[in-house]
This record gives sequence, structure tokens and C-alpha cells, in this order.
Amino acid sequence: MTKIPEISLDDLWESAPKSDRPFNPESLINLPNLARRYLENAIAPGTPLASAVRLWMHGEIKLDQKWHPFKGEEVIYGDRGMIWRATTWAKGLPIWGGDRWGNPEGEAFHYVDFGGIVEQSSTFDGYTIPTHLRVGWFLGSDRFESEGEFFRCAIDKAIYQ
Repeated sequence: MTKIPEISLDDLWESAPKSDRPFNPESLINLPNLARRYLENAIAPGTPLASAVRLWMHGEIKLDQKWHPFKGEEVIYGDRGMIWRATTWAKGLPIWGGDRWGNPEGEAFHYVDFGGIVEQSSTFDGYTIPTHLRVGWFLGSDRFESEGEFFRCAIDKAIYQ
């Protein structure tokens, strides 16, 4: 089996090309109406089109049925992937982690509704993005708040390239 080499947040960020091409809403004319409206609201005209975003955030993450504060950083590069790294504390000790997929019921893997609630959006450098989120399993059901929600975050800073 071939081992995939690890890549750091900085490596992923630095591998993303910079673009000076400005966003032009007229370029969206052939998109479905819903997608076009979303992008027209999310990207200001003239904003340089980005291939990657780097986010700094803080919030709470639920581990062993207890909420713990965290600070995190994420790089998302559409052509190459994403890396999320965070630090939280339990019993006074730091815990470092990264993005992972889970099995909320501990049973055989099967489809479970997953998603998030956007409570606030903000604009950084011409891009309007969700900045206060609640994320978890069982979205849309009574189970979301009682047992599914495991991540709450606020985006503190976003940069693009």
C-alpha cells in the first residue's frame, strides 16, 4: 500500500496559486438561478477569485459528552483538499487534533443526516461566508440539539489567495 505523504497547513496554503482575475457577476449567466444568486451575494464584484482560503476560528467541541473550548486553523484549497487543525483542553492539558469522519451511533456505517446551522455571516476581503456555525449529526430532527450537535465555531479571520 502506498503511503500518502503528510502535508502541513502552510504547505497546502503555499501550494495554492494566486489569482488577480476579478469576479464578474456577468460570468454567472449560464448557472442555475439559485447558484447564481448565491454567488452574487457571496462575492463582491471585482474581488480577486481565490483558489484557497485560510481560516482562523474558535469555539467549542463536544468530546465525551462535555463541551471544551478550542482554537483552530483551516486551509481549504479546492484542487487539493483541506486541512483543519485545532487545540482544545481537558483537565488542564492540551489536546491536538484534526479533521475526521465519525460514526455517531457506533453501529454499522449507514446514512445519517449531517449538517450545520449558520447563525451569522460576515465579509472578509469581498467574500461573505458563514462565521457563526453549529454543526452535527441528525440535522433537522429533535436529536440534533440533544445528541447530534458537537461543534460550534466562530470564524475570527479569513484570507484568500
